Amino acid sequence: MKKQKQFTLIELLVVIAIIAILASMLLPSLNKARMKARQISCLNNVKQLATCVIMYCGDSEGIYPRYYTAESGGNGKIYWPNRLIVPGYLSSVSPLLCPSLKQGTYGMPETFRREFNNVKKKGYAQNTYTFNYVTYGCNYHLFNEKTKDSKVKKPSATIMMTESVRTDQTDERGASYVTRAERKDYNPYSRHGNNINTAWMDGHVTAPNVPSLSAEAIYNTQPYSKGGTTGDPDDHWDIY
Repeated sequence: MKKQKQFTLIELLVVIAIIAILASMLLPSLNKARMKARQISCLNNVKQLATCVIMYCGDSEGIYPRYYTAESGGNGKIYWPNRLIVPGYLSSVSPLLCPSLKQGTYGMPETFRREFNNVKKKGYAQNTYTFNYVTYGCNYHLFNEKTKDSKVKKPSATIMMTESVRTDQTDERGASYVTRAERKDYNPYSRHGNNINTAWMDGHVTAPNVPSLSAEAIYNTQPYSKGGTTGDPDDHWDIY
């Protein structure tokens, strides 16, 4: 009978080396694909939220959900997600969470899921700060219960919401609103590259590219720069 040939140690090391080289070549592509998938999922979240806001306006005489309301006596803290959850426009918490969110203090999906269920059960009486850290921020200048959708002159060129961050925190927690000028906390942001997923007042979504995720760079890049004066067509934060 013929003897069965076995791998020598050198041959085994060569095979391992080849596998390692192939893995190192494939991993960057896999990571890019994973990041792209998360960005697309995030973009879908923004689209769902924009649709919910438009439905809310349709049932509320065209008025946008207020970004925040402090109830009398401090017994209730109502953020704009609460106004979509209680009436049933949002059926799950998933659209409120960027899939690339860090697992920090206010980055645990379980935390948001628990508060979502509490708000569904207790309604506007539920006292919570959790949704102050939602990963998508509405346009502070329009979500104030004073601006009707009919007053927005160019809905397709006016920002409704963007991905957001509390830049005064270290865990990339979100911010419930974003503003037209750089702040130390509530700003547009992206958790997957330099494309900020953004919804517009007519419901369509885009992912504008910014050179850097610093607040200064974002606010010096269209469409997030505020323009020169009120009514400036380059200012996509106001009703003009």
